Amino acid sequence: ITVDVTQALAGITFVDTTVIVSDTQANIESKSFTDLVNAGITDVNSSTGSLNIDFAESSSGLNFISGNTVTLVDTAIVLGSADYSTLGTNIDSINSSDNTVALTVAQANTIDTYGINFDASDTVTILDSQSSIESANFTNLGNLSTNDVVLDSNTGNLNVTLTQASTSGIVFTSSDNVVLSDTAASLSAADYSLIKANIDSINAVSYTHLRAHETPEHL
Repeated sequence: ITVDVTQALAGITFVDTTVIVSDTQANIESKSFTDLVNAGITDVNSSTGSLNIDFAESSSGLNFISGNTVTLVDTAIVLGSADYSTLGTNIDSINSSDNTVALTVAQANTIDTYGINFDASDTVTILDSQSSIESANFTNLGNLSTNDVVLDSNTGNLNVTLTQASTSGIVFTSSDNVVLSDTAASLSAADYSLIKANIDSINAVSYTHLRAHETPEHL
């Protein structure tokens, strides 16, 4: 069943499996998403094709219709502390109203599962422990934005492999001590034009040493 906002909030509770509220962007954005959920609404469709929602609305329990351009807009503080596992489906992008946001690896991985990118105006930083960043899938982290995603260890140190150091879409912060560690064979054959900015030093290690520090993400 499909209803407009006025019908959805008329004091009737809908019990159908799928109940879509379809109305203009202005009408939908002006209403309480909690009230829509309590009325039994399951999905939201903007008849004008776009929606801007905050994090509370994005995680209210409503899903969004594919074909709409749905942007999650909120502050850096809210986005940096958010549990992204609660997002509704079909959100297209996230935009920090402060044009910057710091996320953990876990948050970044969850966002990546939805296929959501941050707005091009945002600077996205992965701020986490050395071990969390070193064990992360750098490709997934780079997918968060069309700009380079900044990796920042909160302990000030990172040891990365050649593959990690040359991953498209990531860059290291200048304040970290970043060491590129890989085998002599890999380093000798490397294309150093692909190495990201702010690598401080290069260290040739044995294959055994390298494998001892690998996680399932590297294997």
